Amino acid sequence: MRSICYLFTFLFVLFVQGQAKRPPLWGDLDPGPYAVGFNVEYLLDTTRHMISSDSLPHVLEGRPIRIKVYYPGEIDKPTSRLRFWEQINVFPKNPQFGIYNTMLNVWDNRLQGQFSPRSDSLMQILMNTETMAYKDISVAKNKFPLLVYELGLDDHQMENSIMWEYMASHGYVVAVIPSFGESLDKRFTDYSAEGIATLSNDADYTISYMKSKSYVNPAKIGAIGHSFGGLVVNDLASKNEDVQAIACLDASINLTRGKEVLETSGLDPNSIKIPVLNLFTLARSNNDFSYIESLDTDVYQFGFYKASHFDFQNWPLYAVITNTQDPRVRRTSEEGKQILMGVIGFTKRFFDFTLKDDKEIQPFLKGEGREAQELAVLGEFKK
Repeated sequence: MRSICYLFTFLFVLFVQGQAKRPPLWGDLDPGPYAVGFNVEYLLDTTRHMISSDSLPHVLEGRPIRIKVYYPGEIDKPTSRLRFWEQINVFPKNPQFGIYNTMLNVWDNRLQGQFSPRSDSLMQILMNTETMAYKDISVAKNKFPLLVYELGLDDHQMENSIMWEYMASHGYVVAVIPSFGESLDKRFTDYSAEGIATLSNDADYTISYMKSKSYVNPAKIGAIGHSFGGLVVNDLASKNEDVQAIACLDASINLTRGKEVLETSGLDPNSIKIPVLNLFTLARSNNDFSYIESLDTDVYQFGFYKASHFDFQNWPLYAVITNTQDPRVRRTSEEGKQILMGVIGFTKRFFDFTLKDDKEIQPFLKGEGREAQELAVLGEFKK
């Protein structure tokens, strides 16, 4: 009997070691000390109402918010990693969220549009690719910083899952919120002050909920926003004192249009007192940094010469694993991959410094360290 136990233990150790290897989607990223847990939560903010027409059943008495949660976990029994499609096709136990959830799942099938031209075969390769996440595994025993992630305007709901998994493996809880519009009829967010307010309120409600989790450190909270989501996290930071740092990934804060929308929303740049990471592409001709320059706080910036707007999302790794090249961008697939690796690396180091008090990271963020100089071939680093 004892020999059987030893054999099981040996096989389980081999299983766990095998699971530690990174999948193709992770590129050159090294896993952290934690397994990546994944689950989905459905909230109902009863302080707000989701407007709906009579043609849609299951009208909700409140605003639904679906959160995809990536968390530091531990594997205590044999289990399998999720395939990419398994992080997309999620279903609520409560049927009242059915129509809302179906809209979001259909939304994710727009991933096919990432391939130019559109390709069913490449989509199938992506959907069947192994990820680093395990569904509903045990949470690691600790309290971890929380990162709320705001998607770009009406983006698919898996836009940056590589970053979310990576951050979770290194000891962060990541809560991802859809950029859902004002109602079930008007499900696409407006590029407006009203659109910012809607999503900022979603993030605020999510933070309040996640703070109650036993594994979340309520004193260590940050927010990340891509594109339009960058406007949302600035608005959130101006109103929610729990937020201690924000990261903007090629955010609309760098555009005149985005600055004007923030001004319309009544955001005073002087209300942002926390550190800001601003990663952006220099390939765009209509950059406007006047909002960032008006901030009276620590701002860390890095511009990538060849990056497209898609390189701040999963797209470069999609291209690598499907062996395809996107004609929309003027760089090689390998360059796109390295840009994304830089974006994820900067984001992690920024939050290690601001939320985990890793003081050795600060010289790197200020562009004075060896690693920053090595990345200078990709862009221009400045404080």
